[in-house]
Amino acid sequence: MTAVAAYFADALRAGADRGHAIPGAPGLAALHETASKLARQTEDEQVRHLATAIAQAHQTKT
Repeated sequence: MTAVAAYFADALRAGADRGHAIPGAPGLAALHETASKLARQTEDEQVRHLATAIAQAHQTKT
């Protein structure tokens, strides 16, 4: 969960044209998939909110 949040923060900071500051960072689609799986497994509302935010960011960038 912490890694997903960190990668998402990196993606937001980097923006569409700068790339990722963290080497090997997954894209937003992969982050959304991982966050969604974690939300289902943990049934945690905060994780679900993170997954939703990642999905929204991904839709905005595509």
